[in-house]
Amino acid sequence: MPAIRCSISAAAPEPPAALHQLTELRRVLKPNGRCFISDEVVDGGGCGHGDGPLSDAEAVQQFLRDNGFADVTMDIIKKDGEGIYLFKAQIA
Repeated sequence: MPAIRCSISAAAPEPPAALHQLTELRRVLKPNGRCFISDEVVDGGGCGHGDGPLSDAEAVQQFLRDNGFADVTMDIIKKDGEGIYLFKAQIA
C-alpha cells in the first residue's frame, strides 16, 4: 500500500486554513485513499493547537466528514501521561 506523508500544520487550526490543507490532502490521495491525522491531547481533553473551532476532537471529526471524508474514526493513544488523538478517514 503506497503511503504519502502530509503535514497538516497545527499553526493553522482555523477552518479556512485547515480546509486548504484538507483540499491538498484530497488532491494527493487516490480514490478511496485513507489518511491518518494526529494531534496532541491537552489538559481538559482538547486538541493541541489551541482554542478555536477545531480545538475539540469531535469538531475535528465533524470537519473531516463535512469536507469529503468518510469512515472517520478516532483513537486516543496515551503513554507516560501524554497522548495523541489519531484520526483516521477515507476519501468519500
